[in-house]
Formats: sequence, C-alpha cells, structure tokens
Amino acid sequence: MSDCIIVMSRYPVPGLAKTRLIPAIGAMRAAALHERMVRHTLNTVDEFRRSRSVDACVCYTGGTAEQMRERFGSHFRYEKQSEGDLGHRMHRAIIQAIQSGATRVVVIGTDCPSLNTSFIELAFDRLMDADLVWGPARDGGYYLLGCRRVHEVIFNDIHWGTAGVLSQSIRSAESAGLISARLPALSDVDFAEDLVSCRRLFVDASDVFPPCIQDRLSVIIPTLNEESCLPRTLKQFSSLPDDSSLEVIVADGGSCDKTISIAESFGARVVSCNSGRGPQLNSGACISTGEWLLFLHADTLLPPDYRSQIEQLLAEVPSVNPADRQSQRFIRAGAFRLRIDAEGWIYRIIEAGANLRSRWRQMPYGDQAFFIRSGDFFDVGGFQNWPLMEDFEFSQRIRRCGRFALASGSVRTSARRWQKKGVVRTTIRNQLTALAFRLGASPEFLADRYRR
Repeated sequence: MSDCIIVMSRYPVPGLAKTRLIPAIGAMRAAALHERMVRHTLNTVDEFRRSRSVDACVCYTGGTAEQMRERFGSHFRYEKQSEGDLGHRMHRAIIQAIQSGATRVVVIGTDCPSLNTSFIELAFDRLMDADLVWGPARDGGYYLLGCRRVHEVIFNDIHWGTAGVLSQSIRSAESAGLISARLPALSDVDFAEDLVSCRRLFVDASDVFPPCIQDRLSVIIPTLNEESCLPRTLKQFSSLPDDSSLEVIVADGGSCDKTISIAESFGARVVSCNSGRGPQLNSGACISTGEWLLFLHADTLLPPDYRSQIEQLLAEVPSVNPADRQSQRFIRAGAFRLRIDAEGWIYRIIEAGANLRSRWRQMPYGDQAFFIRSGDFFDVGGFQNWPLMEDFEFSQRIRRCGRFALASGSVRTSARRWQKKGVVRTTIRNQLTALAFRLGASPEFLADRYRR
C-alpha cells in the first residue's frame, strides 16, 4: 500500500504571503513567518518519513521549483499547483498522486504549527475504514484532508476562506454517501490573534517578531468605540511616547468613532484586529515588545504605583515543592484589587466579593487588569480567542499551572455597566453567565445573550 503526503504551500513573497497578517506585522515579517511555518511543516513531514514509508510532494504556488528547492531543500518533490480556487487545486493534486500509485493521500497546509506526526499517523490509520478524514481548524476550515479515492463533490460549491468551509464540505460528503472521520481540532494562523502559538514556537524569530526588551512594560488595551473613556485612561501614561520602558498598545476591534485617532494622538501603538476581547488581547500581546504584559480595559484607571507593584509581585520566588518546580514550569501572574468608580454601599459589596474571590480562589476577572511576564503568557497559550469568558478561563488555567497574586493597590473601573442595566440585574446576569459557562455553554452563545 502506497501512502502520499501532499503539502500545499506558497513561495514566501512579501506582500503575497500571509496577507491577513500584514496590517499587524507588515509584509516583510509576514513573509518571514510564512517561510518559518513552511520549514516547520516540512520538518514535521521529514520526521514522519523517518518512521514510515511515505511519498511526499510539495505543491507550491508563486516562485519556481528551483526557488523552492533552493529555499527549502532538494529532498522533496515539488509540483506547481494548478489554476483555480483552493478546492480545484487540491483536487488536481490528489488526482496526480492517485494516478502515480498512491492508495491513501493526506493533504496538509502550512498554517497549523500544532500539527505533528501523531496527527498525520492518525489520519492514515483512520483511512483504513473511512473514505475521508478531516482535520478541523478552529476557524471553521480544515488543516488536513485524507482520502483513498478522488471525490470531486467535496470541492464543489464551497465558500473558501469562510467559517463554513468544513461544514459545507462534510455535508457534500454525506450527501454522496461517503464515510467521514474527524481528527482533533487545531488552530490555524491567519490573523494577529493566532500569533500566540508562533511566539511560543519561534522564540528567536527576530525576523518576524520584535525582540523582547528587558524592563519594558507593554500595556494592552482592547477597544471598540471607546472615544468617551479612552482619553482619561491614556492620560495616566503621560510619558508616552518618550519612555522607552513603557509601550501602550491599543487593540481595536473595528471602532467607527474617534478611538483610533485618540489613541494615536497619545502616542499609543494601534493594531486593528478582529473584534472580541480574546482576539483583541492576544493581538496586542503578539506585537508587544515588553518583558511584562499588562491587560487593561479602556474604562479602568491604575493605581499610581502600578509598575512597582507589578515588578515586585512577578519577581517574588514562588513557594512550591521543589519536585513540582522541576516537573513543570511554575507560572506566576497577578491582578489588582477592584474599585468601582461610583458611590454607594452596594458597589462596596460587589468590590468586597470580587476581591475575596481573587484572593482566596485566585479567580480575578479582566477588569482587574491582569499582568504576567510575556514569556509565561505565550507559554500558557495566551487567552482563548473568545468573545466572552476569556478572562475566566485564563484564571482557571493559570491556577492549574501556577498562582495568581493579588496586588495591594486597586484599579478604578467605570460603573457604567452596572448603571446601564441596574446593579442587581447586572450582578445576577454576571453570575448566571459564569454558571452557564461552567455547565458547558459556549462563549459565543453567552456573548450573544450578554449583548442582548
């Protein structure tokens, strides 16, 4: 039985490679990242070939076969992709592989850094019983496709580049009576928020990411139409842009007011990204250059000595069992105490509950301004790219691999959420949202309900 791996790739030309990342990191860095991801994928295929006999073909677009061999090595077979959309190009590549004698074909791209030899081996094994094997990508596409025969139906009438690619393809397979198997879902690297995995994988990629500057603090502020709150928040960083030990990054999710121009007028760096707190926080972190990261809401003010508190808490040596410290890296993160910027005893009760939860359960929320060393942030995988509950899940994950410390100072966050809907109603809604999440409700569903 002959097995074949097809790698769908592109020659790394600046301006044509990873185009959706260009607004965040620029054309040259996007092309450099694409080249590193191609190398990483081909190294994975090489590792797989050392343990299992399999043919490998790189189907490329852009450049020439000679350029591909010079850039990525001559130990692969290079074939130029055909014309047409992605489906047509994959279809033609599979036809050529089967006509050359392959009985099981696995097609992969180069956008998924988490793809390893185990997933490829699992795909070939599942093709013993299934007609098709799908590797679902978390953005709605797929990072791997396995098949034993040519099935043109799965490539027809697919809206490529959308979140419905996988579901449309599987429906087409089912309508044709084909048996499908699925692999675990993995994340592609398409947008700025997806770069978290790359910063963890390519630690010394100075051609892609700016170097981490010792003693610099990067403040990441997610925004969406925050022209009323943002000036007050940015004024507390009066030394911008002259202070080399501080950078402020405004991660904007599509504001249509003056948010971006206000941020730029204060000397903040602006990155435009997909909306949603998780994607925005990750996008800002991925282009940061600081040794420490501070995630701040646009309606929140820090205590005057916030920097010294951050440095002190993150510098403390954790009190853990030495055996535990050797078995896994101990992650330390922190947050500030909560102070709601309004008068009234009911706000003091909410603050007391939040601070007690943060101290004893180590479960602060995002409006308490998380802070963490940048290396630790990328090691734990950053935030989930969720529209809601990303802070709740992040606290849970930190708690499993380290400790959340509570600073002595308090942030002052706007009371607008409580005032808009009512204090009691807002508090009950927040608690019900957290409970629903624990019971398995999706962040997307909860975000939709929360907005309503």
